[in-house]
Amino acid sequence: MNPRHPLIKELKRRIDDAQDDQTTKDLAHVLYETATLRSGYALPDTADFAGRVERMLRLSMNVGLDEKVTAWSNAMLLLHLQCAVVCIAVVSLEYSCNLVSVVFIVSLSALTVSLILHSVCSFAIIYLCMLLAHKLLSTI
Repeated sequence: MNPRHPLIKELKRRIDDAQDDQTTKDLAHVLYETATLRSGYALPDTADFAGRVERMLRLSMNVGLDEKVTAWSNAMLLLHLQCAVVCIAVVSLEYSCNLVSVVFIVSLSALTVSLILHSVCSFAIIYLCMLLAHKLLSTI
């Protein structure tokens, strides 16, 4: 590491001011981990790395460290599910689906519903799934 780099200079100043500051420790870890990644190596604990990055992002955006993620309401989950069903129905009607197509669509819908229920899915993912279905079904 270059001791004349502005980040290293600031990190040294912070360590000199307060060695036990958690943010300073996180910055030092992330600086090392970033150098590790840039060198093409894998990190042994990506969850810790992600946690440190999230902590720094929260601090830089003035979001409380203890502020929780808002859970999806049942109404929002139902809306996503209805959207997936409508998309599946549109694809099914658009293409006079044969048995292979129906199995594909059912599998795709099961995956979509699974993703929705795990709060990972969004309209963008459903849209991408439907684009994939469109592309695949147009070749059948």
